[in-house]
Amino acid sequence: HAAFLYDSRANYSTITSWDGLRAAYNLDTVNILPYVYRLPDNSQLYGLTLDWEPAKSGNDRVFFQGSANLERNVVMHDGTTGNSLQTYYVGGDADLGDFEIFGEFAMQSGDQTDSIKFKGFAFSGGIDWHLDKKVVMGFQADYLTGDDNPNDDKNNAFINNWEGVSDTDIVENEKYGELSRLLAGNLLAYKGKVEVALDSKKRVRVKALYAFYKTDVAVGGSKKFGQEGDIHLSWDYTPSATITLLGGIFKPDEAYKAARTAAPVSVNASTDLIYLMGANL
Repeated sequence: HAAFLYDSRANYSTITSWDGLRAAYNLDTVNILPYVYRLPDNSQLYGLTLDWEPAKSGNDRVFFQGSANLERNVVMHDGTTGNSLQTYYVGGDADLGDFEIFGEFAMQSGDQTDSIKFKGFAFSGGIDWHLDKKVVMGFQADYLTGDDNPNDDKNNAFINNWEGVSDTDIVENEKYGELSRLLAGNLLAYKGKVEVALDSKKRVRVKALYAFYKTDVAVGGSKKFGQEGDIHLSWDYTPSATITLLGGIFKPDEAYKAARTAAPVSVNASTDLIYLMGANL
């Protein structure tokens, strides 16, 4: 599992539009990765990531990751710039035979302005159950704090400009609009999934996912953001080529409508169905 709540993206070799330096050092079961970057939006990122994989014991495997990051001139949800944002992150993944348990936590501090402090936090966790070699069922919950009082001296919203994983296609996936970007943190998600392999070699798979979204702090008088259902059909045509057919439906609720209407490019938003169909190679 990659970092969902907060990911500096410094590990991503395919990102070539950043100027920066990074180093890597392996110390037995610990990988150490310090980095410094100047981002395309003119902010700067300094950080250190530690990956720990304890020695394998039996059929069980456990992984841990921690990171400390400092962003300067961080771009805020409303387009303004914050002075300095510190994010401290820890995550773990335990592969325990038929069960896989994963979780992560991140907290933030720093100065948005001389008089406003960052105080956001977030956590995510879940479990996957491998019923047999062909079926996986899973549940996951995510919680990102929102700012309940924009007029006090604290910003409680969790600022995650560089989050790494998108579970749902419409609300979270960066390729298809990422409707969660209408919010600054301020999101609760409850997700359930079923994955089934349709052949013995797992070359053909179908995955169905349902997510229920709320906000931490009411938007427009409501905390109900909406519900999404996705389905994917994947076929490994060759070991290096996979074809995926995908579809998703998002049923917005009043909090989505209020956030979309108030977005920088304002529209008269509704709660009509939003749907997506696509194919990937």
